[in-house]
Amino acid sequence: MVHKKPHPLLAWRLKHPVPITDDIKAGEYGTFMFPEDNFNGYWRIQTDNPGIRSKMRKIARDNKSPWTRVGWGTSDLFRRTFTRKPTALAFFAKLGLECGFSVIQPNKTTWELRKR
Repeated sequence: MVHKKPHPLLAWRLKHPVPITDDIKAGEYGTFMFPEDNFNGYWRIQTDNPGIRSKMRKIARDNKSPWTRVGWGTSDLFRRTFTRKPTALAFFAKLGLECGFSVIQPNKTTWELRKR
């Protein structure tokens, strides 16, 4: 059996878990974009920010949209294909700008939205 290394975001999250308490509020996990396997193919956005969740849910509900909502709970997970990394990052940067965030890159394969 071949075991793949976990995605860098998952590996980082496992080392830096958010404490599970009643004090955690929406928006404390963050908003991240990362490729599933490589830069050409499926990309995911994971967020617990209420404003971004609402905007992405609206986008995913549109039948003409390439975005699909693939996970929900304490955060939402959205998925779509991009043929080029710059196209994916341009969408993420625009989403962040519209919601008052800027993009940072905590590692080689993950991008995060943070309040300006």
